[in-house]
Amino acid sequence: MFSSKAIRPEGAPSKPLVGSQVFSRLRLTFPPGSGRATTTKTPTPRHLYTLLMLRPLLLAALTLCLTGCVLQSDPALQSSGGATTTSAPRDFWIGITVTGPIRESSAAYDALPRPLRPARYVVEADRILRAALGPGATRESFPPPTRRLSAAEFNDLFAAARDAGLLDPHHPFAVKTLAKPTTPDPAAPPNERTEYIITAHAADRQHTIIMEAAPHGSPESRKAAAVIDWLAGKAWVAPSVKP
Repeated sequence: MFSSKAIRPEGAPSKPLVGSQVFSRLRLTFPPGSGRATTTKTPTPRHLYTLLMLRPLLLAALTLCLTGCVLQSDPALQSSGGATTTSAPRDFWIGITVTGPIRESSAAYDALPRPLRPARYVVEADRILRAALGPGATRESFPPPTRRLSAAEFNDLFAAARDAGLLDPHHPFAVKTLAKPTTPDPAAPPNERTEYIITAHAADRQHTIIMEAAPHGSPESRKAAAVIDWLAGKAWVAPSVKP
């Protein structure tokens, strides 16, 4: 006759382990070839509780680290280095104002290189190019539309601005705040400086750059001049005419 009692293996607990008993139970392990048993202890609930409490902090630190890496290495904002042009972000736009001394005639303005002629260029995210020419164009101006760039031209502009450093918030001539425009003093001596005021927005970041273009230019201003000359050409501004 078979007994109705369940057969319990030798050494098995007389009743199921519950709660902390599971974690405090010692178990035997037999390393291969050792010929003897060693004991290891299963982690206690206190250890597991500590790990569970630290997990959100570890995940938060990892998220911040990865976010920082993405911001620093955003491929859309890195120099192309001669590689295929990266498509412009959907929120890319740029506004450039060229300020300079007052000239005595329109012919005097036409004699200037295109990047040094007072003007205001704005390219919006929908690829509309707006342009206003002459000393009356200021950074407060919102020029009328001139043309709509093609998708390829828009990407070319983005790549040129990026490679010129104009999309870098850490540009050497980046400013945190812009001074309010003032009315020129007629009695003051003429200002012979030509400046570039550039505001760019891309990948949810916006910044402004102000730098002198003439008479004391810099490598950075010469890079910006190439972008301005490209925009002037797209706005049908004629090349300089030597008197």
